[in-house]
Amino acid sequence: MKVQHLCKRLGGANGHLSVRVLRSIHAALLAKAKKEGISLNQLCLTKLAVQLRPPVMPDVQICAGPCRDHW
Repeated sequence: MKVQHLCKRLGGANGHLSVRVLRSIHAALLAKAKKEGISLNQLCLTKLAVQLRPPVMPDVQICAGPCRDHW
């Protein structure tokens, strides 16, 4: 399923999400993103997409760089 079709089906998802996490989790995510040389946003996006990919979103590409064109 294409991203555009998925967004329409889900009621117009706008691409913004705010999540509260424990400080220890936030710190661990920041450290991992820094170690990998990517933004915290990109790290979280990739981790979420990997979890959703099979079987919910099999056609969605997961990329390591900026993905604004995909979303």
